[in-house]
Amino acid sequence: MKIVKGTPPNFDEIIKVFPMAASRGVIFAWGDTIYNPDGCVIQPPLLAHEGAHYQRQTNDTPAIEAWWKQYLVDAEFRHTEELIAHQAEYKAFCNHHTDRNHRGAMLDHIARKMSSTLYGNLISLKDARGALR
Repeated sequence: MKIVKGTPPNFDEIIKVFPMAASRGVIFAWGDTIYNPDGCVIQPPLLAHEGAHYQRQTNDTPAIEAWWKQYLVDAEFRHTEELIAHQAEYKAFCNHHTDRNHRGAMLDHIARKMSSTLYGNLISLKDARGALR
């Protein structure tokens, strides 16, 4: 995947639905491109997260556009896509960290992110922790 400092083609549509998406550090997968508006360092677990979105979107522009349109209006679809991506993120972290305390802290971090307003409060924190395990 390539990383571009900038916003995805549908950024205005995204922030209309999810104003928090304009916050510092939020990145976006658009096919094989990760849009990184702030130019922040992207750690390997988050690359795995965005890679999961890429695999689901493919690299065909009409398919990517269709994925994003559904993501923005369909909470169930968004929940499924974010669960897959957050699980990939946690797995990537665990592949490189064996310490239970570090894993537990990362599980909490990812669960808080997954249950946040950024994604529309799709799941409770408790349920997000359980789904990520």
